[in-house]
Amino acid sequence: MMTANTFDMPRRIAHSAEKSSVSCRSPIGQARGSLPRLVGWGQEHMRSATYVLLILLATWLTGCVRDRTPALIEVTDISPHEVEVGDKLEVRGSGFPQGRPAHVTLRGLVFQPGRASRRLEVEADGIVTAPDRVELAFTAGLEAKLCGRGLSAAHATFRGEVEVAFASTVRGAPPLAGTAHGIELDARPPARAEVEAEREREGRRVLAFLGVTVGAVSARGIEVTEVKAGSPADAAGIVATDAITLMDGVRVGQVGDMAGTGSRFVELGVRRGDGGAEDIRTVSMIGFEQGRVPYEMLPALAIIVLALAAVWILLRRAPTKLDRVERVLGWKAKGVSLAEIARAQVGRGPAAIGAAVAVSALLGTFALGPHVIGRELDLPVLSFVAVALVVTARVLSARGHGSLRHGAVGFVAMLVYLIALALVVGAAGAISLSELVRSQGAAPWEWNASRSPALALLAFAAGSSVVAAMRLTPERALAALTHDRAPEGVSHTLERFGVWVASAVLVAVFLGGWRLPTTDNAALGAQLAGGACFVAKIWVVAGVLRLARAGLAPLEARPLLRLTLLKLLPLAMASGAAGIALRRFGTSILYEGPAGAVVVSLVALVALRLVVRVQEAVRAVEPRRASPFV
Repeated sequence: MMTANTFDMPRRIAHSAEKSSVSCRSPIGQARGSLPRLVGWGQEHMRSATYVLLILLATWLTGCVRDRTPALIEVTDISPHEVEVGDKLEVRGSGFPQGRPAHVTLRGLVFQPGRASRRLEVEADGIVTAPDRVELAFTAGLEAKLCGRGLSAAHATFRGEVEVAFASTVRGAPPLAGTAHGIELDARPPARAEVEAEREREGRRVLAFLGVTVGAVSARGIEVTEVKAGSPADAAGIVATDAITLMDGVRVGQVGDMAGTGSRFVELGVRRGDGGAEDIRTVSMIGFEQGRVPYEMLPALAIIVLALAAVWILLRRAPTKLDRVERVLGWKAKGVSLAEIARAQVGRGPAAIGAAVAVSALLGTFALGPHVIGRELDLPVLSFVAVALVVTARVLSARGHGSLRHGAVGFVAMLVYLIALALVVGAAGAISLSELVRSQGAAPWEWNASRSPALALLAFAAGSSVVAAMRLTPERALAALTHDRAPEGVSHTLERFGVWVASAVLVAVFLGGWRLPTTDNAALGAQLAGGACFVAKIWVVAGVLRLARAGLAPLEARPLLRLTLLKLLPLAMASGAAGIALRRFGTSILYEGPAGAVVVSLVALVALRLVVRVQEAVRAVEPRRASPFV
């Protein structure tokens, strides 16, 4: 039977003969015969490798083409370019899937008068109303992100990109998105008349330094009517009939937008002629701040101040009174448990615990709405309730021995507390408790007590007045005072309630209140979290006040009256006057952030020193004494 091997036999015989002939050749002949075969072998393998590379390249290019497929949606612009709360923003484009929710993201830089530019990324939800249009509401949360909150809110110009994204209908697939670059958006929040007047004065001061006289505001910008020869504006090439359109990135719509940022140079957008394009001119501002520290030097200056303060606070021996307070606190802290500290704050028994919970819940309700009693009544009512409780506690503690006198002295001490609050209201220009809270930020360096040294001193004076009223002790009780715990009574309960209410006012006015780092403060979850934060701050401040009272010696009526009238009252009046003067003639708002960081750091250093010294006093061996105040 013939097979394929049978027909292949002649070829195999020829191949064997060829191999035999090759083996009989000389080495040179063998080399000459091998060279063509090696070349052929290499060419064949190179062709195979080339085919493989071509296949891999084609596969990679196919993937790239798939990745670079043009997006199915296109975003072109956003309108209107000037918005306020309640307006509808429209994102223009094409290919939007109608009826589906859209996720809109603004990403870029925000420019504000008198402030350095900052990066911003804010997200919002919109709805597709047409294949070429997405609508979203410009809410108070968006305005707060762009312009700021409360009294610190100011006109803002946003420049950057807007992205519109839709969730994919295919599980695991990336979202469908489109982006438009070069977007500009202006937001101008409402402001009080005095705030607008202050900003306009600052803008006119900048214009006077630049040597520019301006006229009416037109569609081109602020019209320049005259330029003083030899002025910074003249050196920058600005002439009459020009129009100023930009000031350090801020779209100029009024004189108040011309506030300087504190830097040595500003960039002005100038339009020349009716159809001319904007031309950016760099203008020198050297000499404008009149002795103020340039903004660029503030971080380095803050680091130097904190380094020197750390050395001075942590290594230097404390003043006599502070050293005595540290030793007394250490003496009293020996053997004290956390349960005893909690009982000192809350009281003893289920009734005291229930009352503490009820008061905390009542105070926490102020964070759940714009007001509880009334828009302009919450702050006065809480303040006078705190004063009434503390003064009544002082009257009852006297037990008939000069009760009216002790009540009058306690009221004088708490009067400093009321004066400090009134001065804060005058400096801030707002009497509403919620408005005072909104004017602050969530971070410690954004609180009123940190943003200005004058307000920090006012906070210290207000807290010290509460501690001073707590130190008032009848003479007969002072003579019999020992380190043993005094029995609980009605006066202790009223004093505890008064300290809680006073602490609530201090937290709301000076320490950020219920502010949280979120834009949607109207949501129920955010309100509950803000209320919990508010109550926690109240307990901390009340604990600090009671700790200060424990470390200071009790006083009779006459020494306490001298302390109040000769020290606390002048401190409050001077601090309030300084705060109002700084608001009227003060520095740029740019300085508030670094100043707040320095104040917070100094307070942290003092607290660290106090903790270390008290621990040293606890470990030290003290002689046994009948009273820690001997």
